Amino acid sequence: MEVGEFNYSLISSPYDSFMRKHLQHYGYFSGRGEVIKKYGFFPSKSQLISSSSDSDSSSSDEENEKYKGKSSISDTKQPIRQARIPYGFNSRGGINDDGSFEPRWPIEVEVLNEPRIKHISTSPAQPEIFFKPMTNTGPAVRSNDENIRRIVYDYSPEGCGYFIRSRIGGNREGCRQAAVSLRNSEDTTVLFESRFESGNLMKAIQVGEFDYELYLRYDLYTKRNTQWFYFRLQNIRAGKRYRFTIVNFFKPTSLYSYGMKPLIYSVLDAEDKGIGWQRCGEDIVYYKNNLPAPDDSSSSLYSLSWTCKFPNNNDTYYFAHCYPYTYSDLQ
Repeated sequence: MEVGEFNYSLISSPYDSFMRKHLQHYGYFSGRGEVIKKYGFFPSKSQLISSSSDSDSSSSDEENEKYKGKSSISDTKQPIRQARIPYGFNSRGGINDDGSFEPRWPIEVEVLNEPRIKHISTSPAQPEIFFKPMTNTGPAVRSNDENIRRIVYDYSPEGCGYFIRSRIGGNREGCRQAAVSLRNSEDTTVLFESRFESGNLMKAIQVGEFDYELYLRYDLYTKRNTQWFYFRLQNIRAGKRYRFTIVNFFKPTSLYSYGMKPLIYSVLDAEDKGIGWQRCGEDIVYYKNNLPAPDDSSSSLYSLSWTCKFPNNNDTYYFAHCYPYTYSDLQ
């Protein structure tokens, strides 16, 4: 069997078959092929980790020597670096010498240079209460001030549509300013952010003093999937009623039409009271909107709208579709 060929008889389980197709789709196999000589099957899930290095790294030869004799990958023909799968972990692959984990990001993605978010995990004292769905499923009522319509957060990574390579910390240039700057201490504009693991807010448009339209970033390397959301809010005024409307969902139905609520997390409440994620929101409605589909197709877009009052000033809040459990958490 020559390099580049694969013996399909070696795929002995649906998992192996699925993982080969999955990895091939996302760029781990380049078409030049790697033959598994020693074992005849694919590495375990713990071994399937991209070992792409920074483009300016000078450790290519050292890494090749490090894996020589240890990897089950054929060395008959050297694969391109972003397609190589190492046999095991190293500090550049995500596991540090002290055992901590650093996720690798696609090179086009901006990642905040902040400590990894660690929400406290607490079980609700009582079963989560559903809300009573509204009988009117039409568009939510906007704020009175229709003259306000300005982009207050804008971030969309310029990807090529497929996986190229990854890097700890993502984009080499770091993060540009995606949110607006506050004019003064009286400015009530919400400061949005989502450039952290599993965050996916793409754009926020202010349409009223406390009213915002939100666009989710599409799941990477998919056909514009949106369902999950997870983002951060700051500069919130306690006691004010805010409305948030996510406007680019694709599913015609949603659990939000049957009583589910979004999740909210308060950093101050977590630190002072030990309160973790909670369900929140009023006036929750999921409905078909009249926005054009991004691909100019006949598909429709749907909106999720809810209102919320926040308990604390000078707090940091998070909204999420469900309890975040990131890749780093899994590791």
